[in-house]
Amino acid sequence: MSHCKLAISVALVTLWGVATFAQEAKVPVIVNPPQAYVFLDGVAIKEGKQVILKTAPGEHVISVYNYGYVGQIRHVEFVTGWNEV
Repeated sequence: MSHCKLAISVALVTLWGVATFAQEAKVPVIVNPPQAYVFLDGVAIKEGKQVILKTAPGEHVISVYNYGYVGQIRHVEFVTGWNEV
């Protein structure tokens, strides 16, 4: 069985015009293959090609797993408002 590497794209860029009173951070995560499962801080979020994560600002761990693939783990700093991929 060959082990392929999962692809996960997460880049954080603060968008202009985000309300300063927003209390949660949001970031879209794009995974390949689309059947991969996305976890945030060890908690399963959902399966799918694009997942929008919503959480408190601060440092978090995003992990992506799928059978037959090498899992991917990223330590990411979320900022308040939308973060962009």
